[in-house]
Amino acid sequence: MIRRGTLAALAVWLALGCGEPEGGAPGAAAPAAPSEFEGVRMTAREPEGAVWELRARSGSAREAEGFARLRQVRGTIRKGERTVRFAAGAATVREGAKILLEEGVRLGVDGYEVRTSRARYEKGGSIVSEDPVEAWGPGLRLTGRGVRVDVDRRVARIGGPVRAVVWGRLDGPGEAAPR
Repeated sequence: MIRRGTLAALAVWLALGCGEPEGGAPGAAAPAAPSEFEGVRMTAREPEGAVWELRARSGSAREAEGFARLRQVRGTIRKGERTVRFAAGAATVREGAKILLEEGVRLGVDGYEVRTSRARYEKGGSIVSEDPVEAWGPGLRLTGRGVRVDVDRRVARIGGPVRAVVWGRLDGPGEAAPR
């Protein structure tokens, strides 16, 4: 059964961390079938100041188990004037605004793009992955293992071993290129 708007109530429920403990209450009935929905939009504001907005083409939720599984996901994380964009083939959203992005994750930071297979959102405005990553932007292409994108500082840190290819002009006006 497809329902529009189901996620608004689910988003509040997830953000507040409400619900039964994992496994449900003793003697409880079997979990209900997941709720299916289309045209998902979730927004949350965290005490640390980060605001995230997530849109998905479709999804399903298991309220008793405290999670929603979303498909074709896009969104932004903002902290003040700073913004990071993200997109993924799928995402799992759990109680307390825990988000796992999967199936081809793309992150955009100030004209640079980072790609990895999966990443998680951490409260306060960071996106983290331990998987292999590729990053590129004007005059730069990097590969490495793991990334942490800090929205507050608009910085992406890529773990090693790192391989880099740099092209274009390496010196500014009046400066010599490093030797």
